[in-house]
Amino acid sequence: MIEFDRIKHRLHILFKIAFLIGVIGLPARVSATPLFSASAGAGQNNDSQTNNSGVTAGASYNREREWGIEQSAGLAYADTGRMGAFGSASVQPQLYEYDQGLFGYGRLTSSGGGSALIRFDDIVFSGAVNGASSALVSTNIFIEGILNASGSSFGRGLSSANVSVSYGLGVPGPGSTAVLQTIGTDSYGYNNGTFSSSTSGIFSVLQPTEAQGFSRFFESPTFEVPLNTPVSLGIQLAASASVSTQDGGNMSALADFSHSLILGHGEPVFVLPDGVTANSVGAGIVNNRIPSQLTVPIPPAGGLLASALTALISLSASRRKMT
Repeated sequence: MIEFDRIKHRLHILFKIAFLIGVIGLPARVSATPLFSASAGAGQNNDSQTNNSGVTAGASYNREREWGIEQSAGLAYADTGRMGAFGSASVQPQLYEYDQGLFGYGRLTSSGGGSALIRFDDIVFSGAVNGASSALVSTNIFIEGILNASGSSFGRGLSSANVSVSYGLGVPGPGSTAVLQTIGTDSYGYNNGTFSSSTSGIFSVLQPTEAQGFSRFFESPTFEVPLNTPVSLGIQLAASASVSTQDGGNMSALADFSHSLILGHGEPVFVLPDGVTANSVGAGIVNNRIPSQLTVPIPPAGGLLASALTALISLSASRRKMT
């Protein structure tokens, strides 16, 4: 139980760092130029990128120890109207001689994850709602991804896969509603032979059959925004995986949202009152739609994703041989 608390604390730190990147790393501004940010971590390796055009960040980690192997990978990318995040982790223990003639297993841990963020500061909601100067709006968000956590029946171990979405909509500036806040989390875990899942916020609508994967639309919370005034939209996706074992059990976890979050996805970007529409040069929104919206491609760091999946498949195969 103590070890499980450590993993939860480690994941809490990862998500906190992702949140701070979204808040601190985005200065108040009003511009048609979008801002994209991506960060990734795996073991002791990290990468982060921020630019006004699409960015990709990736990290991988492989450590061979006398008592086993620790592997992890993290990936994130952000582009106009779409983003992806990925985390994988695995450990493969082996017997070692810790004292003369005495053999056993050592403690292994591994974690990896990614966080992607986009911000547009030139979204204008125009129209009239019974003469009011503001309107209540929400955002259509398409998310696709997989959560998986597994462990060997031999030995004790923990594995956890997690995803979270943060969102902000409002007039740019300190203290505005454009500051990001977490609007949904989804977790899937394995703890010494028991599987569990939990959801919050927008992910609360998920059915039990969707605990490990889904491909569907979600609607953000409703925000009140001014009409005919530039508004800031910020949205962040974070995915992470973490595993730990000390008694010889193979463990793996995967949070694959690398082809995941798309604004609108061919549908209206915002849920608006009658008589109101939305436009943005930076986000490519015309009359509340993104005409140029395409299916999300594999990002430039796709090789890292493929390597991570290959490692997990290899680990899964070796686990089947042992159990």
